[in-house]
Formats: sequence, C-alpha cells, structure tokens
Amino acid sequence: MNLQSIDSQAVRSKVDAEYPSAAHVKRFLEVWCSGLYKKEDLLTRPQEILDAHHVAIDPSLISVLFESKFLRGKSGKFDLLPPQFDAFRDFMMTKIQWRQQIRTGSAPADPIFREFRERQIQRCEIELGSDQNTAIVHTPVVFELTRGCSVKCWFCALDAPPLTGIFDYSPENARFFRDVLRVVKDVIGPASKWASSYWGTDPLDNPDQEKFSLDFREILGMYPQTTTAIPLRAPERTRKLLEVSHASGCLVNRFSVRTPAQLRKIHDTFSAEELLYTELVLQNLESDSVKARAGRLIHFADDLPKLAAKDEEKLLNMLQEREPELAAKATSILINLPGSTEPIIRATSNADEEDTSEEYNVSINVPGTTSCLTGFKINMVDRTVELLSPCPANERWPLGHIVFEEGTFDTAEDLRTLMLGMISRNMAERVVPESLVRFVPRLIYREDPEGFRLGSVFGNGVICHDPTRSAYLHRLGNLLREGKKRAGEIAMLCFYEFGVPENYTMGSINNMFHQGIIAEEPIATEAPIAVAAYQ
Repeated sequence: MNLQSIDSQAVRSKVDAEYPSAAHVKRFLEVWCSGLYKKEDLLTRPQEILDAHHVAIDPSLISVLFESKFLRGKSGKFDLLPPQFDAFRDFMMTKIQWRQQIRTGSAPADPIFREFRERQIQRCEIELGSDQNTAIVHTPVVFELTRGCSVKCWFCALDAPPLTGIFDYSPENARFFRDVLRVVKDVIGPASKWASSYWGTDPLDNPDQEKFSLDFREILGMYPQTTTAIPLRAPERTRKLLEVSHASGCLVNRFSVRTPAQLRKIHDTFSAEELLYTELVLQNLESDSVKARAGRLIHFADDLPKLAAKDEEKLLNMLQEREPELAAKATSILINLPGSTEPIIRATSNADEEDTSEEYNVSINVPGTTSCLTGFKINMVDRTVELLSPCPANERWPLGHIVFEEGTFDTAEDLRTLMLGMISRNMAERVVPESLVRFVPRLIYREDPEGFRLGSVFGNGVICHDPTRSAYLHRLGNLLREGKKRAGEIAMLCFYEFGVPENYTMGSINNMFHQGIIAEEPIATEAPIAVAAYQ
C-alpha cells in the first residue's frame, strides 16, 4: 500500500464509528501502553480518557479490540485485528515493509563490508534473539552533529555526556560537511542514504539540524530519520520538521516520551493525524515497555530496584499473555541481564503441586541494546569516527555495542583513508591459518554426545554435530572456546590427534566464521585500535 492511500485513511472522518482511522487507533494504543491508566478503566469507562487524549474512536470498539486478543497477544500479531481495524493493519504493514526496505537497502556496496555486516547480523540473531534483531536495521553510518546531549535521560542506553559542543552551519562547516557526505557515499555506496543524523545526541539540540538534513537529502538521497526527546521545546519547529521529512520521503520519525505529563502535552499539542508517522517511544516508568539494560541505566543504582520491580510485573504480564498455562503455575520470576547464561525468566511451580522443584523456562527478550548501527559513527564536532556493531550490554561493552576501532580525522580525505583502513583492518574475508580464533565470548557453549551447541538464552544458535567424529568436535569446540590458539595450530592439532585433514578443520572454522559465531572484536586484553589518519 502506498503512502497516499495510507494518508487518505488517516484523515478519514473522525466520526466514522465502524472503521476508525489508522491515526486514531495508533493514538489509542499509545494511551493503552502508556501505563497512565488502569486497563480496567480503559475498558469500562473509556470515553473520558479518549477525550482527554483527543482520540476519536467509538468506545465500543475498544472491547472489540480487546476481545480479539490483539491487545493481549504477542506484539506484531496484526492478523488478530478485527476487520474494523483494516486501515491500521495496512498502515502497520506499510511501516514494517519500510523497516525491511531500510535494512535491505543498508547493505554496503563494498562486498567485504557487506559480508562483515551480514556476519554481525547473524551474530546478533543469536546474541539478541530474533525479536530484537529483526527490529535492528544495521544502518552502515550515523552522524552526530553535537557533542553530547542536553536532555540527560536517566535511562540513556548510550550514556550520553552533557551537551558541550554544536557543529553549526557556518560556510566553512557546511562545505566540510558536504565533502564528508560525498566521501561517505563513495565508501559505502547507495546504502549511505539510510544514514541517521543522531546517536548519543538529540538532533534538535542543533539549531541548524534542518539545514544539514537538506544536505543529507541532496547528497545521500534521503532526508534523515529523526528521534527526539524534546519535541515540545519548540513545537512549531518540530511540526515543520515532520512535514518536510515526510514530504521528502522519510516515512517514520520518533519522539522519546519520558514522563506522563510529556505524553499528555504531546497529545494536546499535536493531532493524531500529524503524528501518524511519528512513533512515540514510551520511556516513562509506568509504560508497558521494558527498558534496555545498557548504558546509564546500569549505573543508576538508586532507581534499579524500583525499575526491576516494575519490569518484573511487565514480564509476568507478557508471560501470562504468551504462555497462559505456564503463568498459572508461576510463583516467581527472575530477570537477568542480557548476556547472562541463565534464562531470562524462570517461573517456578506452585508449592501445593506434587513436584515443587520443576522449573519452567520461557525466553522473553529483555532488550540489551538500543544500537541500530553496524558501521561508522562520525562525530562532526570532534571529528572522530568509530566502527561499531550491536551486542548485549555487558561489562566490556556497557553501551550495547562493540567498538572495533576508533580514530580521528582533520579533512574529508583523512576520513576516507580512515574508513577504508578500518574496513581493511577489521573486516576479514576469511579465517587464515595465522588468525587467532575464538568463539564470540558472550555465547553459551554446551557439549553433547554428538558434538556441541553454541547459543544464547534466547534459544537461537548453531549446532555442530557428527556422531562419527564427536570426540573431534569436542576438541575443536573446546579449543575455540578457550581462544588461545591460531587456526592453523588448531587444524594441525586435530590432524595429529584425530587424523582429520587440516583443510577440513580450516573449512569448518570458516563455516562458523561466516555464521557469525567466531569473534571479530578486539580481544579482551586490548583496547580498540586507535588510529589518526593524518599521523
């Protein structure tokens, strides 16, 4: 379905009781998920709440929606929507197709970079789980046009520092930025059009953001997507940005909503139609969303007990929705950080049952990263570049992304040299005998009678089985788990101990490499490589 037809549905008469517009269904769902009201109140006395948030839906349709199980089912089950909500279903499918278009279109032209990105996607499928990895577009490049952020969100997964610098649109900076965009397009290719102009920053902190965005559109071919936590700081500016962005072909923008008061004010300031293409990311503590355990949140010790208690309630609700029979037996839930070797949820049977020791394990994804980048982060204030890819936040990578390499540049040509060098140094085409090889350190290794399995708490993984060579696979798996030997040494050991040809073992290691389970990040005893292109 094209954007024009979606637009016509969004502005359909607000009094069309039988077929509400996509815009007003979207707004109702924002209220439903916000945690501002009890679900019972939304079902039994909705009109007052709908009016307060300027939602034009016949209250009787809320019960229809609830009875369809859409409001109680797994996220994304749009086939559960009743026919009255066809406009919203079509709208959501268009957004999903848009996200897939970005993800597919973000593959770099350089085959080495493209294969590197594909390996990181496969690694994330195992480490983060399908639900979260599907939502990550793995864009190849992002820009920061400020140093730090003024908002200071207490849950910031990127632990953004305070705002201390702004890259303004002076004639000199404008020329430099346009040169940088051309270099990025040369190195990455058409995929650079999916670049975003923020990371650990808020785009609206830069008063010249819109001018830079027009340069994005002219040189890279797309107006960059915006996510902001300060849409109310200058509402008319925000309104104009959304209009220009949408008219320029960018389908989706986002507001990060931090408090109930902010949500109410957003709904008062912008109509449902104006925000049809703007996702409200509900970050307030009361909302149904579970926050990523990364960055500043890890260090926010005073609020963690309260947050953990709230998230336990949310996860139990998710368990009740998805596994009702299991939830009926559950008496406790333990929530573990991403990267843990324990189940995300452990529900224990009731004490009055015969077997009180039985445990029921259910994998429900607790987000471990907000990173959407497998590629280059470029800060224009400090003239720095980093090569990053998502991972579950952990002690080594607390911001939820791997840092493969970082460096600084003075000119656009310096940046070209640095980016090409990072591709050459960090994106191997294959494992060679001289390569020090090890499994991705956050994965869970388990031996079994026929070989071994490598996976995560989310159940995804790789199985290496051969009943005729189980001892060989056990040895190979343990050598890769220990990570102390080079590939050629492992191949030679396996030849002497089991008679397996060296090229067979090298082929097996390379198969695992292409599946994303052989680590490519710097070893833990090393800091990311730091290179200045001009030195």
